[in-house]
Amino acid sequence: MSQAKPNFLIRIWRFFWGSITWLRIAVLNILFLIFLVVIVSAIMKSAPKPVSGSGPLLLAPSGRLVDQLSYEAPLNALTGNNKPNETLTIDLIDTIHHASVDDRVTGIILNLNDLMGGGISKIEEVGQAITHFKNTGKPVIAYSDSYDQQQYLLASYANTIHMHDMGNVAITGFGLYRNYFKTLIDKLGINVNVFRSGTFKDFVEPYIRTDMSAASREHNQEWITALWASYSNSIEQRRGLDEGSISQYVTNIGTLMAKHDGDVAALALDYQLVDSIGSKQTLIHTLGRQFGYAKDNTQMFHYISQFDYQQELAIKGLQAKGNIGLIVAAGNIMDGDQPAGTIGGDSLSHLIRKARDNSAIKALMIRVDSGGGSAFASEVIRQEIEATRDSGKPVFISMGSVAASGGYWLATAADQIWATQSTITGSIGVFSIIPTFEQTLDKIGVNNDGFATSDVAGLFRLERKMTPQSQAVFQTSVDSIYRKFLKLSADSRKTTVDEIKKVAEGRVWLGTQAIGINLVDELGSLQDAIQALAAYAKIDDPAVIRIEKDLSPAEQIMRSLMMGANSILPKSFWTKSSGFSFFASAQSLLDKEPMVRVLKEQMNNSSNPDIYALCTDCKIIE
Repeated sequence: MSQAKPNFLIRIWRFFWGSITWLRIAVLNILFLIFLVVIVSAIMKSAPKPVSGSGPLLLAPSGRLVDQLSYEAPLNALTGNNKPNETLTIDLIDTIHHASVDDRVTGIILNLNDLMGGGISKIEEVGQAITHFKNTGKPVIAYSDSYDQQQYLLASYANTIHMHDMGNVAITGFGLYRNYFKTLIDKLGINVNVFRSGTFKDFVEPYIRTDMSAASREHNQEWITALWASYSNSIEQRRGLDEGSISQYVTNIGTLMAKHDGDVAALALDYQLVDSIGSKQTLIHTLGRQFGYAKDNTQMFHYISQFDYQQELAIKGLQAKGNIGLIVAAGNIMDGDQPAGTIGGDSLSHLIRKARDNSAIKALMIRVDSGGGSAFASEVIRQEIEATRDSGKPVFISMGSVAASGGYWLATAADQIWATQSTITGSIGVFSIIPTFEQTLDKIGVNNDGFATSDVAGLFRLERKMTPQSQAVFQTSVDSIYRKFLKLSADSRKTTVDEIKKVAEGRVWLGTQAIGINLVDELGSLQDAIQALAAYAKIDDPAVIRIEKDLSPAEQIMRSLMMGANSILPKSFWTKSSGFSFFASAQSLLDKEPMVRVLKEQMNNSSNPDIYALCTDCKIIE
């Protein structure tokens, strides 16, 4: 009897434990099935629908226009919002070009509420595509609650511009203001050791001065003034305004607003900056009368979804083969292997070799959108471009919003360099900046002592003062690299070093200026450059294929899932956007300062401080 009782308890315990195990597995399986159903439902709900019938194409670019999407781990999309932070410029342009020859597309409606800029050059390239679309006789209507400077520049390419009756055209002119930290740096006891070649290489000024130098003011004022003239004149021409009207609007904005009792929307209408103002309901009915209303919904006009249309184009192009390779080099130039959105010396070189080894590719186009970075990485990339040309494949460079300093360095290896009118380029100069913190540590009671076999043994120790020999090492290295930069530029432009020096010294130029001083060969968009490359390489039937970094199989699957689950265009169409969105989108002070990034790189890699071919003012005007 005593033996049976323990056996009974064991059976009860096993039954109880087995039940808990079964229940745990069942609950987990149910949760997994629920998760799977949610994902599949989201994908099916947002999956591209076949484009049937005709109507206007609704384009709603979101975030910043970029030449290359920044890398984001696919799973991160699960926790993000449903609006992309970036819109790929080339995809937007391709969509407009396809729509121009598609009989189903009867017009384009541009919703610019969520556009956050990306550079005047990119706006102009999209505008060129819109102009081509308009030349087919199809209308383009732009809409936004309010317009900042870049939103309005793109809107100016439309036939008609509509704005909310409480909106604002916030054109304010261009400016360049920088924070100067020398007083703070002195109080903290930081020694900023600066080594540079180039009078106008003013990256270092905020850390060694309390104000802008005369040289920095001179060259920055020149290109910013030229860019403003180009911006305002182009708008005046498209809007049929008198020459100087935009500058007068900005200069007298306070007086003009007073005359309209502070009603900035009425002012914009009276000044012919917009064609109509009104509520969202007014816009819906205006577009409904022009293009028809949505099926079974008289509260929404009929349109073709950008997502559905682009997915249809993508499916048609899955099997496309190309004979012109396109590589995008966007972001800061850094050593080694880097993700998309940053140019890695090794990773970009790998893509160039991939194009060189592909027998189907007869020519290579590299799109550069970079203010530069590591001089070493720039040279590694330049050598790969040179090797590709030596293999018999021509290479063209198309400059985006900015291709300066290190971005110009790597461009010197190309057969031809193309820039847009508003491209910011040049900045041929070199610097290195090493902070040391011996006085800072002394202020808080930390001392450093020891010995070495030479004056340069502590060359990379940031807690010790740099010796004269250490300073000589850096300055002579910077000077040597600058001489190499000058020689590469001179050889590329088939001129002398003395001639290049006249436009170098770290000075920045617009594309319209750069062609006149022999820094670039031609002005034109990426599409213009591709057509020229095809003619140069004698390619009768050019087809472009993008060469990108391969994703792992798991990343490809997750990205496909997330692209389907994050269809956002219809949801975002009526999202409110402030007329002064440049305030809302402003980043923190530290995030804006390039010096913070450079100092982090120097301290994280203190055994090998880099020498930079970097232009930091080049992205101030966007």
